[in-house]
Amino acid sequence: MLWLGVVGGLVVAVGLGLAAKRFAFGRRAVRVNGRITKVRTTSSRSPGEPDRSTGKYYFRTLEGRDVSRPVSFGIGRPFSKGDEVPVFYDPADPTRAYLDVHGYRGWHGAIACLGIGLVLLTISWTVAITG
Repeated sequence: MLWLGVVGGLVVAVGLGLAAKRFAFGRRAVRVNGRITKVRTTSSRSPGEPDRSTGKYYFRTLEGRDVSRPVSFGIGRPFSKGDEVPVFYDPADPTRAYLDVHGYRGWHGAIACLGIGLVLLTISWTVAITG
């Protein structure tokens, strides 16, 4: 089960890299209010599966530049056209922007990798200790 520990370690390393990247973004990011300009909901093809929504949002940087970005809302239809949303953007490149609708600011991938990697490492260590 050594391979499981190696895979777990690699997944944790990816998670730490993503976390470091998000942390650095959060330190330089600027928060402004934006507005949802488009929402498109796609009905699921399979019965019982939820609908998915995509759209666009607009915001103005502190320097006065207008920026429009696409967004995937995922499952459901959490927003309507015209809704105000908090946006974090990189002042050096305003096209690098994220909606801060759940307070995570893009941490999902880092959290998932760290969690999965730690589970794999725990399984590997448990198997190695118990023999």
